[in-house]
Amino acid sequence: MRYVYAFFFVLFFLVGVLFATKNPQGVVIHFYPDLQWQTSLAIALIAAAGIGVLLGAVGSAASLMRTRAQLALRQREIRAMEQEVTNLRALPIRDAI
Repeated sequence: MRYVYAFFFVLFFLVGVLFATKNPQGVVIHFYPDLQWQTSLAIALIAAAGIGVLLGAVGSAASLMRTRAQLALRQREIRAMEQEVTNLRALPIRDAI
C-alpha cells in the first residue's frame, strides 16, 4: 500500500511541476478589505491546497481525539474483564450435591 501512496504522491508532484511551468503568469488575489496578494498561479493553488489540508486536519482532530479516548476506555475495560476471568478461574470448584 505504501507503493500506491508513493506512486500517487510522485504523480501529483509531477503534474504540479508541469502545471507550474506551463502557467507562470501572475494572479492577484483580493482579500476583504482592500488587501491583495500578487503571486504566480501555481503558488496560489499550492497555498489554497495547503490551507485546505490544514482545515481538514483541524476538523478531523476532534474526532480522532474522541476515538482515541474511547479506545483507551475500552482497553481499560478489557483489562478489568481479563482480571475478573483470571480471578474466577482461580476459585475452587464446589460440587452442587
